[in-house]
Amino acid sequence: MKKKLLLFGTALGHDDEGYRPRRYNVANAYLDAAVRRAFAAEDVEVRRVDQRVDLVDGRYEGGDPMAEILDWEPDIVGLSCYVWDLAANMVLARRLKSLQTDLLLVAGGPEVGVLPQTVLEANPAVDVVVYGDGEETLIEILRAPRRDFSSIRGLVWRRGDGEIVDEGHREPVGDLSQVASPLLSGVLVPPEETLGFLFSRGCIHHCRHCAWNRRGGFRPLPSETIRKEIRWAVDHGYRRARLFDSAINTSTDRCFEVCAAFASEDAKGQLELAYFADHTRFEPRQVESLVTLRTSEIVLGIESANSKALKVLGRAPLDRAKFEETVRQLSAVCPLTVSIMLAIPGDDYDGFLDTIDYLASIAGPPSKPRIRIVFVNLTVVPRGSSLRMRVGASGVRIRAEGMPYVLGTPEFPAGDLLRALRAAREHPRRDVFWWDKVIVPVLERAAGVDSHMQTVP
Repeated sequence: MKKKLLLFGTALGHDDEGYRPRRYNVANAYLDAAVRRAFAAEDVEVRRVDQRVDLVDGRYEGGDPMAEILDWEPDIVGLSCYVWDLAANMVLARRLKSLQTDLLLVAGGPEVGVLPQTVLEANPAVDVVVYGDGEETLIEILRAPRRDFSSIRGLVWRRGDGEIVDEGHREPVGDLSQVASPLLSGVLVPPEETLGFLFSRGCIHHCRHCAWNRRGGFRPLPSETIRKEIRWAVDHGYRRARLFDSAINTSTDRCFEVCAAFASEDAKGQLELAYFADHTRFEPRQVESLVTLRTSEIVLGIESANSKALKVLGRAPLDRAKFEETVRQLSAVCPLTVSIMLAIPGDDYDGFLDTIDYLASIAGPPSKPRIRIVFVNLTVVPRGSSLRMRVGASGVRIRAEGMPYVLGTPEFPAGDLLRALRAAREHPRRDVFWWDKVIVPVLERAAGVDSHMQTVP
């Protein structure tokens, strides 16, 4: 009998100028490609539903997805859960199960994978939590008879008698050439302006505020697949793309490899590329390759110049002289975007001001900037991160619903966080400081400020 699998996920969008929305869930596209390769269409039918989420309220944008899901009459619904949508997805799971009790609900993604048993205990509507790489695990779930998932590695599930069973972790996919590409398989054709490449999985770092590298480590796509995906994008007429890897320069050899792939498959420079770079891994010879790209944006994530804050994140102190030289050389490729974090435990008002003053001092004149944007992110502490476990009893306020923003610390209360944003907005180099529009209402609520007072422009 044919099985119908619906993959539901959310995507984030930035409405500020220069930050275009990504309107599709990349993880679900990979799952879709894997399932279609493993099964004939007459055996398993797959559908993806992508929806945006509001970071202020943690609600879906664009209407209630219930009707779209249930009208298709799926047998299995997979919920791709991230730090920004877990609460909304769990509410959706309860509503779906209340209307269709025989529906199999499978949750996956980084926000449930770190604590799968806890998620099942707290959410009776969810039947299975997949953790780690999900492609092979989902395929085995689809092949399992009578909802018996015994011996399927990489999942925790709820048996018919209510017992929760952990089947043990599945080894991460080491050779990513074996993973079906959503682009090359035809299951994903991104909207214009929102093409994203993912040329690796995992990260080389183990920052305490992140759960990205919890299992599997850094694993790059092979050069052949990278070249094919670039060629696909060029042949399909795309003009802009963003590389979602943790950094284009995890090593100098890797930087050379990726740049060579673009030089080979996009010789005319049709694609304008935005990407992240790691300032701690920068070497001057990387510029020789990066200048061959048609670069629209380079993002450097320093998070803070305050050594106390960086220590809490598990990072070394910022070597300012080396960083300034990196900025000087990299900005020859493209004026830079530097990402920092507000409300890091260990930081305070004066430390944050020192960070923005420092970055303003090396940004260069508006007519010829080295740093074009300093983007201020409100600190997020996801489940499973070591920082989340450390700050539980330290007086750090973490948002309970929706995105787990840090709303204040003993050294940096919510009122001071708003004051810090005001200082950035009133700074002599206010032209370089930007932040997502959700930050102000979130902090105003935390500080008990009337949102109509417009405390920060």
